[in-house]
Amino acid sequence: MRSRWLKVSLGIVVLFVAAFTYTFSANVGINSGATTEFGQGLELTVTCDTSVSASLGTSMDTATGTYFISSVTLSDLSIQLHDRTVKVYLLGADGSVLNSKIQFSVASDGLTYSSTRSHVDVLDAFTSGQGSLAELGANSITFNNLLNEEPSRIPASSFSRVNVETSGYGRCSTPTNAGAITLYVDAPSVQGSYIAEDFPTASLTDTYDSNNTDNVNCPTNGVVGTYSGGSNCKVLLKTHANPYVFGGALTTTSTPTTGGGQTNQSPSVGINGTTGETISFATKKNYIGFWWSAGSTGNVLKFYRGATLVASITGDEVYNAIPKNSSVLTAVNGTTTYTKSLYYGHPASSGSWDITEPFVYIHGFAVNGFNFDKVVLSANANGFELDNLTVANLSNNQLTPKGTLVKIQEYPYTG
Repeated sequence: MRSRWLKVSLGIVVLFVAAFTYTFSANVGINSGATTEFGQGLELTVTCDTSVSASLGTSMDTATGTYFISSVTLSDLSIQLHDRTVKVYLLGADGSVLNSKIQFSVASDGLTYSSTRSHVDVLDAFTSGQGSLAELGANSITFNNLLNEEPSRIPASSFSRVNVETSGYGRCSTPTNAGAITLYVDAPSVQGSYIAEDFPTASLTDTYDSNNTDNVNCPTNGVVGTYSGGSNCKVLLKTHANPYVFGGALTTTSTPTTGGGQTNQSPSVGINGTTGETISFATKKNYIGFWWSAGSTGNVLKFYRGATLVASITGDEVYNAIPKNSSVLTAVNGTTTYTKSLYYGHPASSGSWDITEPFVYIHGFAVNGFNFDKVVLSANANGFELDNLTVANLSNNQLTPKGTLVKIQEYPYTG
């Protein structure tokens, strides 16, 4: 397998007779620095996506030694390119079109691609793309089955240049509804993340279990990253109170666990104050999970990329989604249900300690290619108690929550 790389600069377009139809045109470089000019006509500026990268994948027929085009990828696609249909033409040296119809539609969110052709999407709505404006969005779409979908295989030697055409009523503007984080809750009495178990090489977890002194500041160097906030974050042992009804998980696993009382509680942390505790990660993450014990309104979790606040969630949504009654939550699989009242009371007491507050494992999954390198946890009123904090850099289907989780809310990108 080998690839032939091209560069399509979308600073010039050709206006066709058909309404709202544009052909992006410019110079295309194939492997070397040499370029082939194509697309003559009226010059217009496409401010929403001035540069797109394209690549071809090839596969060799071992019987003949001939290379055929197996895939075509468009990348660095901007989310400003929305409400459009995009057509892709592979052209020969004489200008003839080598492929049957390849096209995809871009939805209003600038992130959802649909096509009748087999394709794979890689979404990153929050990284600047290429081009003179460094347009927001580094998305890509790969049509990955040209060997089987084309009426006749396309010899790589026949390829000369590529043309990309768009049509539709979309305007060059950044959609305001791009989601960044989707929040889920696990089953009652779950106190650890299944992500740490299923994807150990991609994840890190702070259990706080190595701490043996009560009410000291959280360690600066944790497993997941660097903690900074001083006395705003405290390590709390099971002996913090008799009994300590607010925190201290019974297990680090994702298996629901109850009973055992104070004897089986582990160290946990409590965060206070509106400035809270900052946790910085060495590499970008796209998942966070933690056991929210004695959940309180006014607890806030903010996500940052560098110094930029890009998403913010509060515990209020979780608290309000789980009122203490006999109604049920339905998981994303549509069949699994949990009685809301079972989330109340510390699992160590089988629900008899702190019966007015929920104890729940929260999962935050990034969507649309979002990632973050810092979080700030704060408490505007009551303390923010937690344990078994897991962060991860997941890929592809790892970012699809398991079906037994309950979706609470999706939070938009605010950067």
